[in-house]
Amino acid sequence: MKLLITAPTFYPTLGGISEVTDIVAQQVHERGHEVTVVTPTLADADAEHLNPYVYRVVRTESAWELFSLARQADQIWMSGFNVKQLLPLLPFTKKLKVTHHTYVQDERGHIGFKEKVKCFFLRFGEQHAVSEHLAATLPIPVKVIYPPFRPIPEPPIMPERKNFVFFGRFCSDKGLPTLLRAWADAKLSQELHLYGPTP
Repeated sequence: MKLLITAPTFYPTLGGISEVTDIVAQQVHERGHEVTVVTPTLADADAEHLNPYVYRVVRTESAWELFSLARQADQIWMSGFNVKQLLPLLPFTKKLKVTHHTYVQDERGHIGFKEKVKCFFLRFGEQHAVSEHLAATLPIPVKVIYPPFRPIPEPPIMPERKNFVFFGRFCSDKGLPTLLRAWADAKLSQELHLYGPTP
């Protein structure tokens, strides 16, 4: 089987979509299938050398190149809903599956014109969400498929003073505004550390 995976972000950009895409691509490859990941995320030669992928990675924003790869694929998986990547795949929706990692609504929970365009394209392909909560926010029924993860081999040694840590993109999708408001209200003595790239 030839599997084409599209990802709006990928390594060396860190994040959930990059991690989930890599895990699935590796596992499908280990089962003897041909895997190609297409992403607009660029990487220099040093970054590619540090991450020797066992599957093919195509870094392009070309709609024609994506269309050509989709035509050759047996199955297509969008690891993260993205209208720009979806458009070249519309002729192949019978073999298309889409996983939603983030909300369709804007940061205030509203659906404006941009979000309505996204909602229109939800009718194409088989739609999945990574949690029940996310699925409940989508305007159509979707299946819930929990994302894979890499377990930590050994639990880290915890210091006596347990601080709080946030890992993720600095955006409302990750609930950061809610966390900061709750932290201010809680008035705890521990420290809150934030780690992650900007959107």
